[in-house]
Amino acid sequence: MRTLSLFIFTVRLLIISVFVYHGTKPLSAPRRSAARNKVTLWAAKKIATFFIEMGGIYIKAAQFLSTVSNLFDSEFTEVFASVQDKITPRPYAQVRYRFLNEFGSEPESLFQEFDHTAIAAASLGQVHLARTKDGRKVAVKFLHPGIESQIRQDIRALKLAVNLILWVYPYLDFRPHLYEFSTMTLTEIDYENEAENMRRIRDNFANDPRVVVPSVVDELSGGTVLTTEYIEGINISEIEELDARGIARREAAELLVETYVRMIFDDRFYHADPHSGNIFVIPPDGVRPLRIGLVDFGATQSIPERMFNVFERVFEILRRRDIPAFVDLALETGMLSPDADAEVYANLAEVMYARYGSFKIENFYKINPVRFGRMIKMRDLNAVGMRLRDIISEVRLPRRYIYFSRAVALILSIAIRLDDRVNVFMTAMPHLERYLRARQRSPLWYMRSKNWQSALKNALTDKRLEVFRPLHHPREPEKKENRTAREAMLASLCALSGFAALQLQQTGHPETAVLVLPASVIFGLIFLYKVMKD
Repeated sequence: MRTLSLFIFTVRLLIISVFVYHGTKPLSAPRRSAARNKVTLWAAKKIATFFIEMGGIYIKAAQFLSTVSNLFDSEFTEVFASVQDKITPRPYAQVRYRFLNEFGSEPESLFQEFDHTAIAAASLGQVHLARTKDGRKVAVKFLHPGIESQIRQDIRALKLAVNLILWVYPYLDFRPHLYEFSTMTLTEIDYENEAENMRRIRDNFANDPRVVVPSVVDELSGGTVLTTEYIEGINISEIEELDARGIARREAAELLVETYVRMIFDDRFYHADPHSGNIFVIPPDGVRPLRIGLVDFGATQSIPERMFNVFERVFEILRRRDIPAFVDLALETGMLSPDADAEVYANLAEVMYARYGSFKIENFYKINPVRFGRMIKMRDLNAVGMRLRDIISEVRLPRRYIYFSRAVALILSIAIRLDDRVNVFMTAMPHLERYLRARQRSPLWYMRSKNWQSALKNALTDKRLEVFRPLHHPREPEKKENRTAREAMLASLCALSGFAALQLQQTGHPETAVLVLPASVIFGLIFLYKVMKD
């Protein structure tokens, strides 16, 4: 039923979107944009409400959408962010069930004290306070019963929805996002893996007293229950509380940025879900300095060597202002579709560099990092003869880059919220320079740098691209056989769903038949629309 509910909901939204998209074409550009924006915001609210009703992985999907800045503007991401606040903790009976299955004992027999009321609730599990037999205060996280099978079922349903969207709008390919989201979610429900992640990052910061990672209580942890040291701190989003305690917010912001730069460039293993609920500020106590505490290590990522090679080349390209080389790198890494027009994107990159390249480093804090995906303006696309759908269909993030860019955007957003005068780039720069100096001592880097110098000399001898020269960017029309196959599939789905509704009615399941019948009507309407359009 959950899969069917998502299917019907997706089809309904697609029908509305098709009529809105084509129905607003006769309007002037400003009115068309305003109308589509209004409907998109309405749809975002409907999606958020639907996700709340479904619960489970859908709550996590909303959290993911709230931080994917290359897909939505802030007014839409705020709608999805509000979903996190609607989570209701599960009853204590489910906690007891998990403990009996994991340890064969109830919580009261394993702990000196165990609070039946959750201190934090999430889409996949929740956290309770407890005290061990030897008096240590701990946080006990447990996985909701039955969530494992439900997640796998819901991922299959989301794949169906994403493929349906791709079928109606071929340039909207959310499959890479779904792949990253699904992989990370399935990893997060393995608490033994999370415990190992926590130990690894704790070891990496063993010599830095400013970063606190809780220790794991092994004898009270397993695959579905995780017991860790409890961190006494202030949630990093509680600005008023930080001010009331006299916390230097700028110092906290700079320490947070430095911590992530170290994880990424020194350790190559980082906490991939740094939303504000997972980060705490621990005030100085006269002996120890101000500290940052990190919790919830289900989502982590390692960074392979090839990603570092890309980072190095980006730094070098930006330093040399070699825009064509930047486009070539995007094509080489798969961030730009092979069918994309390199000259057009080089022109667009020149436009962007003309706007932001003259910024002084101390002014970069003025850019809202949550909206990096919206730094390209429509007038930029018009200047080079592109459409927004070209960007959506041709620019993509390879594997591992989606969560990486999301984590970076979250950290920058939190840092600027703490103190909008903090210069995150200047904070990170000494660590980046130290990392690059270490890399430059290797013979392999020297050989590659020679190749870059040669490529740069060749590029300088070529004629420079004109920045604002409009270019024609033709799109290959859809092949006739593809249209025919799509129409045949629509007709088949219409007939099959109608037949299924009839069978359900005849076999005594009228309630389910009522749910399936609209799908037949919707597929029929889409079929007629496609035939008339073609």
